[in-house]
Amino acid sequence: MKTKHYIHVLIGLFLSMAYSCIEDKTVLADREIGDIQIEGVNKHYSIKALGELSVEPVVYSDDPEDEFRYEWYLFDVIQDNVLTQEEIDSYRIGDGPVLNYPVKVKSGNYRLLLKAYSKKTGLMAHVEASVGVAETNGFFVLKETENGDTDVDLFVLSDDNRSGQLFADRFRSLKGQSLSGKPRHMDVIYNQSYLNLDSLKVDKEKINIDHTFFITTENNDTHFIRYSDFEDVMSEQNMFYNYPASFTPYRVVSADWYCYMLTKEGMYYTMLGNPVYVDPGCFSDAILDASAGSEHVVTTPGRTHILYWDNETSSVRAYNLLTYSSSEVVSDKAGFATENLPYEPLFVGITEQAEKEYNVMLMREKNKSATYMYFITLSCRSSTCPVDSVAVWIPIRCSIGLRNLPSIPVFLSTVRRSCILWPIINSMYTPWPMPKKTRKCTWMVLAKGKPLLMCPIRIGKTRKIRKRILII
Repeated sequence: MKTKHYIHVLIGLFLSMAYSCIEDKTVLADREIGDIQIEGVNKHYSIKALGELSVEPVVYSDDPEDEFRYEWYLFDVIQDNVLTQEEIDSYRIGDGPVLNYPVKVKSGNYRLLLKAYSKKTGLMAHVEASVGVAETNGFFVLKETENGDTDVDLFVLSDDNRSGQLFADRFRSLKGQSLSGKPRHMDVIYNQSYLNLDSLKVDKEKINIDHTFFITTENNDTHFIRYSDFEDVMSEQNMFYNYPASFTPYRVVSADWYCYMLTKEGMYYTMLGNPVYVDPGCFSDAILDASAGSEHVVTTPGRTHILYWDNETSSVRAYNLLTYSSSEVVSDKAGFATENLPYEPLFVGITEQAEKEYNVMLMREKNKSATYMYFITLSCRSSTCPVDSVAVWIPIRCSIGLRNLPSIPVFLSTVRRSCILWPIINSMYTPWPMPKKTRKCTWMVLAKGKPLLMCPIRIGKTRKIRKRILII
């Protein structure tokens, strides 16, 4: 019995000591460690995609000497609540007392979480806010940087379109560096289909559909950029079913169900995003009867043809989007062929006159001695595309100082008739016929189907412009 008594006494003493220890800790916490307080965080933030989220909270406790450690997170509101620590860390967007976050996420609704830890005690307090990211209203401008690389500026317009803000060098700001090499071209792809790379990490194949930019540089640095957050959505491994042995990309153009990539090696295609016919967005092998491309390409408004310049053979080419086959561009104009031309391309585009569509290819002699514009009729009912007419510009000189006049047009206008306005002396633009008050300016005007005209203008009082203009 004595033994049992001693055991009961020891257990009682042990429990009393344990209880007193717990009580001591609680008293210590209540008296010496104040609760952490976070103020200055709004309940909701509305920002533009590719803009900046700025939050400056005030964090304090009862201990004036306490210091804090910060963790900022931005979660998608539809994100699964069950996340690994590695996945949670991937959503961290800051670790300082003030958040200045260049928005790198798509438009949508998000949850902002701030955790503040006491460095003395390890205690933590947190606060949350909802964040709405809206699509950007503005302009993207492809540019060459001072170092000869490629970047994009974003000019964001206000909601009333009366003011704006410039965000320079989006690649360098959001990704840490610009693209390598001088800019070649940037194209917009609406509803591009592509594989979600994160889904492949868990052995799933999820297809995304988004608006993207196709950007390529002179160093062949090639990217498909989701415009809402500047994420690169296509790796080299997923860009093609069979990646080409050599690859010099020029442009990407869209037409109804498909988009086409024009390269030095040929033309490739892939299906655009469609909720019914799901496609991973990988590009095909080179189309067998399609020629090599260039930066000079246009898709007709009716989505019937692609008109483009073939850099490899210096030829004018067309691809029929209805028959999925090449159409031959032919010319019956003596001395004006369409293949193996000794010209350099300047521009390819579309104009209209009397509700008739004309496709134009502007080219120049490599020695700049003359400039030619082909007017081409693209018909979906024929396998050939005839050259309707050719306009020829031959450089002329001004009698005052013998200044060389420009040999390419600088302004394309669709007014009463399709015409190209050609300023010679000053930088004013005007449709034909020219107002009287501008009669002292010098202009050349081309009207489709009519002779190339020179405005009746004098230089000074007596000296006139000499001209040598042909129309074929």
